[in-house]
Amino acid sequence: MVDYFGVLNIDKPPGCTSYDIVHKLKKILKIKKIGHGGTLDPMATGVLPILLGKATRLMDFVAIDRKTYVAEALLGIVTNTQDADGDVLYQENVPDTITKETIQSILSKWRGTVIQTVPVYSAVKQNGRRLYELARSNQAPKKLPSREVTIHKLELLNWESPTLQIKVECGKGTYIRQLASDIGRELGCGAHLTSLRRTQVGILKSEDAISIEVVEKAKSTGSVHELIIPPRLILSDLPAAEVSEEEIKRLLNGQHLDLDAMAHSPSVVPESGKPFALYTKTNDLIAITKVIGTKVLPKKVFYS
Repeated sequence: MVDYFGVLNIDKPPGCTSYDIVHKLKKILKIKKIGHGGTLDPMATGVLPILLGKATRLMDFVAIDRKTYVAEALLGIVTNTQDADGDVLYQENVPDTITKETIQSILSKWRGTVIQTVPVYSAVKQNGRRLYELARSNQAPKKLPSREVTIHKLELLNWESPTLQIKVECGKGTYIRQLASDIGRELGCGAHLTSLRRTQVGILKSEDAISIEVVEKAKSTGSVHELIIPPRLILSDLPAAEVSEEEIKRLLNGQHLDLDAMAHSPSVVPESGKPFALYTKTNDLIAITKVIGTKVLPKKVFYS
């Protein structure tokens, strides 16, 4: 069994779940450890990070990366799932008075750190059950949970009534379906998402994304490694340092290092309590550590 370690930048097609992609790649690559970094709804397309082997332990770092989406919403029609896959709940006339300026004014309310209601058709749990399970069995809670999300950028790309197109750059946990629904509600006529493409997750961009067919062909020619993005690139935002053979032995034995006595200085001085990545001289990831004072404490060790 080949030991893959890194990330595939998969271009998810419409009509399948993120888990479907994981399942297909698991069979193609014949590996046990595989996961995805950030769910896309079946209707959505675009960047789906697939973590292979020990890289599945980097899930938290991929999931918190900034994500960019291009979304299209249809005003005047509200569905139960807030997207085109759902059933129509009601329709409203789209006011002729809606202009680009009107929409821009509303978009400004959703920039920055905001409180967003979690969609009823989501995987968030309440009382031990997924919200979508409750919704499908007509047991949806009257009051849905809400949470704080960060929308770094929100741009109107196009407006031709009744359709608007937006570009969203956001942090972890943001629901674009809910954002489209909120915009429609603010405009007084409701809306639902008709298309969604994720164009970027961290360093991964849609123009560089590959299909499952490309991976399948690479598997047949023994060239899958050429498609895998190494951990160092995925973790490029983290402070990092090269470690010596002696320091590697200490880490593998669960011992801490002394920041001031390390063989090589870090690229950036790591903040106390924040993740700090350590690599060999050939850029192999050794460990994700945490610095407390001058102690470098191993949290996740990858080298063996």
